[in-house]
Amino acid sequence: MNGVHILLKRSGWLIILMAVMCGYARPSRCEGRGELVIEVLYPPDIETLAKYDPQFQITLLADDEDILGQIKRLQDQSKPELEPLVKQYMYAAEALNQFKNGKITDQQQAQLMQSFTVAEKRIQQVLERYTALITVLLQRYTHQKIPNAPFATTILTLRDVAPGHYRVYGVLTYTTTTLAWFEPVHIKGGERRTITFTRDNLHNPYWTELNWWSFVNLDFSKHH
Repeated sequence: MNGVHILLKRSGWLIILMAVMCGYARPSRCEGRGELVIEVLYPPDIETLAKYDPQFQITLLADDEDILGQIKRLQDQSKPELEPLVKQYMYAAEALNQFKNGKITDQQQAQLMQSFTVAEKRIQQVLERYTALITVLLQRYTHQKIPNAPFATTILTLRDVAPGHYRVYGVLTYTTTTLAWFEPVHIKGGERRTITFTRDNLHNPYWTELNWWSFVNLDFSKHH
């Protein structure tokens, strides 16, 4: 049967198998089509995680034009704009901490607070703009999609996936956190491929989170 097979092993790992395949009723329509199996593995504490309203979404993206490379170019493009703002934000925040020790005046505190607030607002605006650009990019290359559904309760199907290069974008959202995968896969005609989502290959294409952007782009050894 075509679709998603969800198996829960209480004594070990959770395995979600998603088969992307052509339908059997019209073989002529499926000539050259392949099959993709996705395994999502979680540790034995999955029953605890299941209490936090998990939602799982899979998007199959056409990747002939190197989506990850385009996303990386957007990240590089953001650096000249964001780096001075983030440094202003960090320096103002650090200086404001000195007020607690009585090392700056009320007037200096007001000036630093204004600098901090302005930088914070501009950073947020820039990150929102790049978030929108990444969203448009992903939407442009979306080939097929399994929308959000209650965790481990729904059987879903993708059919008629042509040979080509793809990215499988998986997003598992809990009340408290989001896990994402962005795995490449090449489907050849009539081929059956398997990829695995684990904690070791997490990858979120949205780099537009301030702490993550700062960690990736700034050399903190030069700031202290």
